[in-house]
Parts: sequence; C-alpha cells; structure tokens
Amino acid sequence: MATKIELGEIAVEVVKKDVSDEAFGDRSFYGIRMYLKSPEELHSGPEDDDRSAITFWVPATNQGKLLPGRLRSLLRKALDGLDEIPDD
Repeated sequence: MATKIELGEIAVEVVKKDVSDEAFGDRSFYGIRMYLKSPEELHSGPEDDDRSAITFWVPATNQGKLLPGRLRSLLRKALDGLDEIPDD
C-alpha cells in the first residue's frame, strides 16, 4: 500500500515520555515524531491523539543512558537517499 503525503501536511516535534518502574526507577525517553496535520474539529480535545504518526524513539541502555547518535545515524542514512534524486 502506498500513501501520498504532501510535505505541507507533515509536522515534526520532539516528544518526551517519563516512565517509572521498580526495576529502573524514573527515566525519560525522547523521540522525533512526524505526524499528519489535521483540523482541530476532528479531535475531541488536546489529549485526543488519533493523528497518524510515526515516532522514532532515541534508544537507551538498560542503565538509562540515551544513545541519540544511533537514531541520528539512521535518519541521516534515510536523508542521504535524497542525494540520489536529481535536482531539476
């Protein structure tokens, strides 16, 4: 299945999720979220998160050390693919 999405329909944000558990304590996770913009009338309130989105979470070790370089490398590899497209 292919979906056509215009560049102007996409929004990007940095997200943070705080979690707490007995094994690891309090930790924060970060990610880059890309989602389709949609009119406010389609949502029941600010917490209504039925947007079509993909979130790329920054990996972390079991000790909670964030590894943003791994996500950066993946996203750069994807962006490097644009270099294969000729500019007209």
